[in-house]
Amino acid sequence: MQNILVQTTKFPHVPEGDLERNNGSPGSAFAIWLSQKLSAMGLSCDEVCQEDYGWGFWIKSKEHTIWICVSYAADEDEDGKAISKPDSEPADWFVSVNFEDPMLLLKPWQWGRFKTGGEEQRRIASLLLDALQAEPEITVVRIE
Repeated sequence: MQNILVQTTKFPHVPEGDLERNNGSPGSAFAIWLSQKLSAMGLSCDEVCQEDYGWGFWIKSKEHTIWICVSYAADEDEDGKAISKPDSEPADWFVSVNFEDPMLLLKPWQWGRFKTGGEEQRRIASLLLDALQAEPEITVVRIE
């Protein structure tokens, strides 16, 4: 998995969507924006969906599935509770790129896909990083 930490005021970071099952994780606008940017680069992106840790979408590329997710990194008080701040203040977001094939371990004849899947993950992460760095309202803080 590759993670990119960014700061931006471009996207709202208020709770949204399913407030019970998915904790109201913000990020749909950011995930949709990323999906549109990657689609414009020729990648096939699925519909954006909410998870309990953020919003994401699948990319099917070169027979691999790659999961792209954005997660809002809220500031916390001393009790570990999220501190709400206005959308006008820069927010920290993690953008994650992950090659996933959960059944691959059960298919030893396809274990070579780990290598090519990792290569495809890095290629897509590079495209994603290009899109993030090209946006003046987004600052890339760290790449992990």
